[in-house]
Amino acid sequence: MIRQIIIALIIFGAILAGLLTACAGTEAQAADPLDGTAWELAFYRKTAPIPGSTITLSFNDGEISGSAGCNTYGGVYQVDGSEISI
Repeated sequence: MIRQIIIALIIFGAILAGLLTACAGTEAQAADPLDGTAWELAFYRKTAPIPGSTITLSFNDGEISGSAGCNTYGGVYQVDGSEISI
């Protein structure tokens, strides 16, 4: 379940990176439109998270981090145009 949630967040982030890059107005924004953003999962395949749990993903200075209740995760990411590598 946690793996599916992480995959959904990664896919969502990749889609968002593509959309934000297309709308970016400056070179700095185009380089990393996700930097400094934080996300909370609302639904995964039309299913809400377990009541009382919060599933998050944050992007800061090339690093991702998040929590799925009792589990945390993190790593590095890189945005290149409309692509994101995690």
